[in-house]
Amino acid sequence: MNRIAVIMPKWIGDYIMALAVVEQKRRVDGVHVALITAPYLVELAKLLTTIEIIPYKTAEGLDRAQKGNYSDLYIFPHSISSAIWGFSTGIKNRHGYRKEGRSPLLTHSHAILNRKRYDHITTEYCNLLGIPPFSVNTVGGVILGTNQTDSIVLCPGAKYGPAKQWTHYSHLIATLPKNQNVIILGSRDEADYADQLIKENPDHSVESLCGKGSLVDAARILSSAKAVVSNDSGLMHLAAYVGAPVIGIFGSSTPTWTTPVGKSTVLYRSESCSPCFQRVCPFGHYNCLDKITVQEVISHIPTNM
Repeated sequence: MNRIAVIMPKWIGDYIMALAVVEQKRRVDGVHVALITAPYLVELAKLLTTIEIIPYKTAEGLDRAQKGNYSDLYIFPHSISSAIWGFSTGIKNRHGYRKEGRSPLLTHSHAILNRKRYDHITTEYCNLLGIPPFSVNTVGGVILGTNQTDSIVLCPGAKYGPAKQWTHYSHLIATLPKNQNVIILGSRDEADYADQLIKENPDHSVESLCGKGSLVDAARILSSAKAVVSNDSGLMHLAAYVGAPVIGIFGSSTPTWTTPVGKSTVLYRSESCSPCFQRVCPFGHYNCLDKITVQEVISHIPTNM
């Protein structure tokens, strides 16, 4: 059996979309794969896949990559640092895209075919791995076996910037039944906003877990949810991959490029300026987000378990 290694993206959402492609590669070509993974994602990766995991940019990871008898290394990130680290593994065949002048470090240098983001990002990964593109809506992720609850999980953060942050979460909570259990998930950066949402809705059952627990904990909470309402973020992709009913809210980006892997409902308003992929709206209006209404979101929340 051929043995290949893949340097994976470091962002959660990109990692999960790339994981779906690597799983497809393993099924189609029957190869042994090792995922070279950012250390903070290692435990989550072990939850989501049975593929071998090697910690990226660590002494242990470099030793395992050098001694793993891999014939090919595929470098998904576009950075020069990933190509340098890949070169240091000594793996004979190194595949990657031509970016940051790193072609001399690659044995197989590829032109990027999807620069305008007209196709899903998974097509970029498929092209590098040499497999046909596939519809991400038809791909199943992983079932964690957690018990389903009646909780609605909100993921109001998006590290990218305000052009991905829907601002109507407080109104959404206020519109839900007062006895509806709501959990807010996110990093420490979203903790203050979560506290604000709780203060604005004192009569509702809302709990903030922002900055608490691990990504593995978050995956289990998401997988057990009645519904997940999320901005276009890593948690949105994680929720869809673990089988949660996801309502994903898109702003400056486009679902054509990064719709979640698995079944999900995507809410998107294409303005004349969309998609701009900017962190902050260059026109200051955020119409692409503001035109997505609370009632529209609620209409997609399952009414029964």
